[in-house]
Amino acid sequence: MADCYFLGIGGTGSKCVDTYVYSCATGLGPEKLWIGMVDQDAGCGNVEKSSINIENYQRIRKILRTPGLSDVNNKTNLFKTNIVSVPGQNNWEPLKGSGTTKPTLKNIFKFNALKDEIQDIMSCLYHPEEELELELDEGFRGRPSIGSAAILSRIHENEPFWQTIFNSIDSAKQGHEVRIFLVSSIFGGQGASGFPSIARLIRRILEQKGIKEGVYIGGALMLPYFSFPKPPDTETGLFAYSDSFLEQTRGALDYYGRLFDEKNYQKTFDQLYVVGWDPLIQLKTFAKGGPNQNNPALLPEIFTSLAASKFYEDKVIDEGIFYIAKNESDAFSWPDLPSIKIGDKNFVKKCLSQFTRTALSYREIYYPNLTIDKWRKVKRESWLRNLLTKQGVNLDDEETAVNLLSINKYFESYLEWLATMIHQSNEFTKNNINLIDVNQYSQFDDSLQGAGVTLNEKLNNNQLKQFGKMISDSKLGDLSSVFLRMNYARVPRDRTGLGSFMGALYDSCR
Repeated sequence: MADCYFLGIGGTGSKCVDTYVYSCATGLGPEKLWIGMVDQDAGCGNVEKSSINIENYQRIRKILRTPGLSDVNNKTNLFKTNIVSVPGQNNWEPLKGSGTTKPTLKNIFKFNALKDEIQDIMSCLYHPEEELELELDEGFRGRPSIGSAAILSRIHENEPFWQTIFNSIDSAKQGHEVRIFLVSSIFGGQGASGFPSIARLIRRILEQKGIKEGVYIGGALMLPYFSFPKPPDTETGLFAYSDSFLEQTRGALDYYGRLFDEKNYQKTFDQLYVVGWDPLIQLKTFAKGGPNQNNPALLPEIFTSLAASKFYEDKVIDEGIFYIAKNESDAFSWPDLPSIKIGDKNFVKKCLSQFTRTALSYREIYYPNLTIDKWRKVKRESWLRNLLTKQGVNLDDEETAVNLLSINKYFESYLEWLATMIHQSNEFTKNNINLIDVNQYSQFDDSLQGAGVTLNEKLNNNQLKQFGKMISDSKLGDLSSVFLRMNYARVPRDRTGLGSFMGALYDSCR
């Protein structure tokens, strides 16, 4: 089994990290994964949300996959991936500890101490006032040239964040395989600069260590897929402008083409996936960075997850640049999502569908009956006796109550993420996304700040009756079918504790 690494770079990269964590929960990830972000804007809302998601995922997986205590078993895809990232070390800030509260290129390179001729060169490369003195605490404002200089000046330092990857690279000398996957946009500042810089650094380290095989570098590069309004007149300084995305992309693509030209240049990526969207998805608000930069999940980002999973899954790495097209320009359905598992073209649909049905069933039907003050009303029902009471689960125990609540909160965050991704992208496929009918459990108002999505507090009887029709192009049972399977579920020997119940519910939601 290869060591798998997933690294999101910049604002778009951190959003894709969030998406991949949810993908791992559904069973689409590898067996074991280190996942992290590179973003100077540590206070960015997207970075914070992704970090919280990683830690919540790890908490739920521990609840459901602790052998001998509570375990759904290794044959079940539910929270299959063991995410081994260290809490609190999920994001690397290139300029952290630079000695100033507001780092700039000038103080990073000690500009005033440089020789006159070097100062002249830097003043030619960077505008003396707008760029050399730009405060970089909230990222690189869509300027890859600034980001590249800043990142390369720091990435060689002995950081715990990078040592995890470098130590794994050393193991390749003993024949161990390592697969590293990078994700970023091509049109931003930090992502566009960090994506090639980090990949080339890893290649250089491999060359220095004399490692010629066993380490593979893949990546997903996001072409323009969204736009946002111009900054208000009250904002001052340098900003990223979505109007310039396409122009920046044209120049960058020529550069990335050279990264695959092995005849004249050193190869950088073994596999590169290119993802875009037309027409661009229009976001409603502008944010230069910080906590307000909390952009909603969008459908194109799911392709980066599938690209990474295919990169980890394939036994042989086929080199090249890959892209995919929709079957119809004004619609989106399950066949438009690429297959990632040989011999099972419906694997992606199965994982997303089964997890979604499990999350909604738990939230609406089972969790409300498992709280300390409610479970006795259903204690004689077969599913509760067989899957919980007989498995030694004490529903009066405070720790059990906290665990059940944590699972419910994670399912709610997943359902909100899924609804956001589809609602926010739907307008730009003429309301013709045929994957999962998120209208059954959520409401959308694009005039609201943020994602604009709210989960229905409680599904009414009509919505509950539509449960079996929630997955497009599927013949799945309704909630009564789930209930029937739960009552007759058998507990395998390798399922224990709360894992017995959650494993049965997951199986019943196929």
